[in-house]
Amino acid sequence: MVQSLFLTPARLICAALLVATTALAQVDGASTQAATVPTFDASVIKVHQYTPQHVNASQLFQVLQRSYGRNYRIAGRAPHEQSFNVHPFGDTILVIDEPEYANKLIDVMKQLDVPKSSDALAPEVRRTFSVDHISVHSALQAVQVLGRTNVAVVPESGQLIVRDTAERVAEVEGLLAEIDRAAPRILLQCMIVRAQNDEPSPAAAVPTELTDDLRKLVGFPHFEMATQGMLTAVAEPGRKLQLQLPSDTDESILELEVGAFESATRSLSLSRCEIFMARQKIETSVVIRPDEYLVLCATGRSPVFCVLRLTFID
Repeated sequence: MVQSLFLTPARLICAALLVATTALAQVDGASTQAATVPTFDASVIKVHQYTPQHVNASQLFQVLQRSYGRNYRIAGRAPHEQSFNVHPFGDTILVIDEPEYANKLIDVMKQLDVPKSSDALAPEVRRTFSVDHISVHSALQAVQVLGRTNVAVVPESGQLIVRDTAERVAEVEGLLAEIDRAAPRILLQCMIVRAQNDEPSPAAAVPTELTDDLRKLVGFPHFEMATQGMLTAVAEPGRKLQLQLPSDTDESILELEVGAFESATRSLSLSRCEIFMARQKIETSVVIRPDEYLVLCATGRSPVFCVLRLTFID
């Protein structure tokens, strides 16, 4: 079985195939397994806990789950055995993850878990905030974690009206600036690559770093670019993308649905990937990082590969 690989310099990832029973993807007769989520050794996963002192634990968990929740796999376990990293436990929130990411979540909770001002005589101010990239209801839910009750929503204009002390209104401003961010623009390149024994023509040449990495997976000396295409889009969650890739022998169609963008790692999850290639339909889901070659699927004893490469457009 061909396992998921991270290879340098291209850091090639051989990703999963969750293939329909009528179309098992194979490389020299061996089925390919999906790498849809991060994989960690069990020894690095630790349990962290945080009990909020000033805000509601349930509301804090909801914000954390929506903005920082993720699935991961434990190395050696079956692909379908996945773990989620954030869990409510009474008035405590459990973070079960690798230390670096878990500490990030603990820091976020500490920033949100602030006491209400005890100065009842502090003058109140009124501010109107507009949100541009998230729903006004998501913004309201996040603000309510800070313990605000004097917040009004204007859904027609996507605005929040906050009335509180200047200090607490400034906290709301900082929180909204953190979560109300535009989805990134991406350039996605898709390549259909054939393995072969003969050297391809210069016009059909495959990038050298990709060729070197593919040779580590299969016993073919050469690879030919059958077809390729590119698309640009805003990586908004739920956005559906399609790319048609005509070639001399067949037409390939790639259909994608954007899952989520992780700003810390600049990785993009594709919650649905369907590729119609070599008269077969292959479906999976993947996480892709910038400037890596991701082998989305491979089929046949003389393999045909579908390869993705992601670039962020600044």
